[in-house]
Amino acid sequence: MNLPFLPRFGLFFYTKLNFMRVYFLLFLSFCYFADMLAQQDSLKPREMEVSFENACQDTILVLVHYKRGEEEWVTKGWYWVPPGESRFVLTTPNAVLYYHARNIAGDRVWKSKENTWLYKEKPYGFRKITIDEGVWEYTKRLVCE
Repeated sequence: MNLPFLPRFGLFFYTKLNFMRVYFLLFLSFCYFADMLAQQDSLKPREMEVSFENACQDTILVLVHYKRGEEEWVTKGWYWVPPGESRFVLTTPNAVLYYHARNIAGDRVWKSKENTWLYKEKPYGFRKITIDEGVWEYTKRLVCE
């Protein structure tokens, strides 16, 4: 077989050249699709991990009111945080959440009169937390003074 554009090279080189082109095209396709997948993952909202730290001598009980998903706000609790420890409570894509906390004796309470929600048909005042952009792990430290 005589190929006009490759006169000095035989069929072996022509076949090897085609395989190299195929591998190169497969490699480029792989890179393109890998980049597309990486961009899709970066477009998903990243969820923040929220914890509470107890800097008191008593166990603290925590209620949280936060946005789960796109539209739904939920109130969950009571999360027990032992003295001197930190407890992971939730993940959320929303940078705003609210908390109500009290020590187990009930004589120290972290609350607000401005934000009130029901939990098990009882109203509680919640303090607002706004997490800065780019912070993916947030710990609220509760201090008894």
